[in-house]
Amino acid sequence: MPEYRENNLQDLGKQVRQKREEQGLSLKDVYEGTKIRIQFLEGIEKGDFSEFPGTVYVRGFIRTYLQFIEMEHLWQEYLPVLSGSIVETAREQQEEEPAIVGKCAPPTKGFKSSSPFWIFVILLLVAFGSSWYVWYTWDQNGVPSFTITQNNGDIPKNPDAPEIKDEKDQEQPKPSENPGPEKAVEGEKNNEAAASGPAKPESAEGETPPEGIKTPPTVAELVGAPEAETPPAAEAKKDKELVITADGDCWVRVRQGTKTLYERTIKAGDKVSFTVQARIEVTYGRAGSVKTRWNGKDLGNPGATKGVEKVFYAPDGTTGTVPR
Repeated sequence: MPEYRENNLQDLGKQVRQKREEQGLSLKDVYEGTKIRIQFLEGIEKGDFSEFPGTVYVRGFIRTYLQFIEMEHLWQEYLPVLSGSIVETAREQQEEEPAIVGKCAPPTKGFKSSSPFWIFVILLLVAFGSSWYVWYTWDQNGVPSFTITQNNGDIPKNPDAPEIKDEKDQEQPKPSENPGPEKAVEGEKNNEAAASGPAKPESAEGETPPEGIKTPPTVAELVGAPEAETPPAAEAKKDKELVITADGDCWVRVRQGTKTLYERTIKAGDKVSFTVQARIEVTYGRAGSVKTRWNGKDLGNPGATKGVEKVFYAPDGTTGTVPR
């Protein structure tokens, strides 16, 4: 790689390291937020990409690092330097690899054509097997497997064969046109019942219904007295509680003195809460991606910027930004 490209990469790496230190982040903090190994982060800040697994990873790691520390504008300065170095690296690899000329794999052994003698033997065996099958079938049945037809195309009927009747062709018993005397009497009764109208209940008004039958409910019983609606209980105010809701990816670390209580990257839609018994300090890797609620009051985005912010929360309800 030319010397001027190395100098440009080293200058850009110094700017990245300076921005990280201004935000109060260590390489371990960046690793937790980006999942990029510390040795690769050090290589980006030094401008040395010799330990990277490939040129494809260089662009991805640099761009992810710049997005984490909010220096995406620096990517336009990285792009021309990286493009030239990648092309030169590919040329050097091609020059180092010796050209392989004249080497080829031996031809695979395919199917060799058999001699005419073996083809004749196979055909002879097939003909013998077919002849034996025809003879065996003829000997078992005693008659050929084909049928002789008459001039009109009909198959002659075997007198010894049993007669088969089709159930569909058998005549179905037809219903008699004149119904019997019993059916006529039933029809007259049905006509009289239809003419007389619906049957009336035998029980008259005022009579008590028989046992086992309940009386129909009244209108008052069906409607019922209106019940007084109880107002919804007011949501209890939770004191000394910090709720963090993520709108995007954000690395969060909660410390109480020198003890780390919580440290991870929360995703969009995640919600975590803490009960504050003693003063805690919360570091937000990307404050613009989270919203906070302290003692039941929505505070919105923590801090004054959308970058890295460190905020304290005390049991007495006070909160504020920790000076760097």
